[in-house]
Amino acid sequence: MSVPMSPVSLDGSGKKHDYSFIPDHIPTEYRRQFIAELEDLERWAMANTDDARRDAIWFWSMKIPAVLASSFAGVFGYLDLKVATLITGATGSVCVIIDGLNPRGALRNTHVRAVHDLRRLQNEIKQGLRYSKPGKDLPEHLESLARHVQSEQSRISEYLREAETALGGARHP
Repeated sequence: MSVPMSPVSLDGSGKKHDYSFIPDHIPTEYRRQFIAELEDLERWAMANTDDARRDAIWFWSMKIPAVLASSFAGVFGYLDLKVATLITGATGSVCVIIDGLNPRGALRNTHVRAVHDLRRLQNEIKQGLRYSKPGKDLPEHLESLARHVQSEQSRISEYLREAETALGGARHP
């Protein structure tokens, strides 16, 4: 007996995902398990995409004002505008100090790496299901695929945890 594979909205964007690629010979319990895994991986990838975007913004949030303030301080100094030079120089210095004391946004590349790894894992699940063959070895194949997925999820979780705690920026449990 096969479970109908109607499109399911994963990420709240209204984008529909079709699971009809799962062959009919995949038992219902495995079908549900792998659909749940794909949905969890999608949510996790979207969360890491958001974190990478947020980290990129935070990374530049103090650097751009510092560069601009320093540049304008030089121009104002050349024009002999002492008060403007003082204010823009101080503003640039404050931005550099804040960025030095609280360096944020350094995890962007780690989150982008996680997104790529999660997408690769989603594709491995899809290929593992799509190219499975019916027969007595099918349960062993599906269990092996499930163990691989679990192992990869642990690996990704571990390097995210290490990166976040190494920089003192652990935001996720």
